[in-house]
Parts: sequence; C-alpha cells; structure tokens
Amino acid sequence: MRVAVIGADRPWGALLAAELSAEFEVVAIGAEETSDLVGYRQVDLLQREALDPALAGVEAIVHVAGGDPAGDDEGAMLDAAARGTYVALTAACAIGIEKAVLLSNLDLLRDYPEEYLVDPQWNALPRAEAGSLAPLMAELVGREIARTGQIEVRCLRSENWMRRLRLTTLWKRCAKLLPPSAKGTIGRWHTWRRADASLDGALWQR
Repeated sequence: MRVAVIGADRPWGALLAAELSAEFEVVAIGAEETSDLVGYRQVDLLQREALDPALAGVEAIVHVAGGDPAGDDEGAMLDAAARGTYVALTAACAIGIEKAVLLSNLDLLRDYPEEYLVDPQWNALPRAEAGSLAPLMAELVGREIARTGQIEVRCLRSENWMRRLRLTTLWKRCAKLLPPSAKGTIGRWHTWRRADASLDGALWQR
C-alpha cells in the first residue's frame, strides 16, 4: 500500500514516516527544503497545484501538519492547519484516494478536571492561542470534508507524540476504526471517526 505522510518535515511526521516504511511504501512530503528521509519531497502544502503531482499513485494519506503546529506567527500557524488540511484532503478526493488519517493532539482535552468522567459527550476545550486551536481547526476541516462522502477520515488524537510511541501500532488501530469499503461505495455513509489514544494504550472511539 502506498501511503503519503504529509508533514514529514515536522518531528511527528518524520518519525511516523520512518516507522510506517517498514510495512508500507511511504511518500514523505513536507514544506521544508531538506529532510533526512529517503525520497523526501518538498511541496507547498497550501497549494493544490503543488501537492497534486506528489500524490500520484497514493492509496491513503496521513496528514500530520495540522496537528503539529510550528512557528511564532499565529496567523500562519492557523492558516497552515486549516488551509493545509483542506488542500490535502480535497487533493486526495480529486484523485480518488478514499482513506485518510488525521493526526491530532489530546492537549485539546487537558483542561478537563482530573475527576471528570469520560463519556460520549466530551468535546475539545482548546485555549485561545494558535498552538491549541490549530489541531482543532484541522479536525473541523477534516470532519466537514468527510461528510461529503468522498473519503474516510480517521482522526487520531494522542497524548504526547514527541515521545517514541509505537506509531505503526497506532496506525493499525486507526485503520480498524471503520470497516474497509468497496471501491466506489464511500458515499453511502458518514465517514468521520475519531479515536483518543493514551500512552498506556487505552483507546476511546467516537
């Protein structure tokens, strides 16, 4: 299976691309000029005409850039999360890619009190700062594109991606959140799912 990791120039993305290459044919894509990853491609992630050729032959995408914001310019950070996710997923839809994984962050829930009992109603509590809002904006864009029925989007939040997680295991878990679909049948159901995964391996699906 050929998988594009979009945001492979970021720490999460580089680690994930390296982990996934053991089982998948990985296309590593990022906005920065250089990377240590073999076959890395520099692409303007905010422009469809730049990203489209890089996705040729890809069967699934993992979008990391929105959930791993970088830089000091808050406007640019939010733009990269929202517009970058929109560009990635609409490009995938345009060439018939039917599966996407959107990586996000459990920091969106960190302001819940420790005694809070997790239930199906819990929602993100982002802070009014770009680093906190960016992953949520990426999630909201992903959810709305999934609602068009053209692509399955699985959003995976995790606690602390900067520690060395077993990312290949998390990918496999995320891939099982929705049943595999026959080619051309995506539009028959709502295709957005989210999983919240802690470092101890616990996984909450919604």
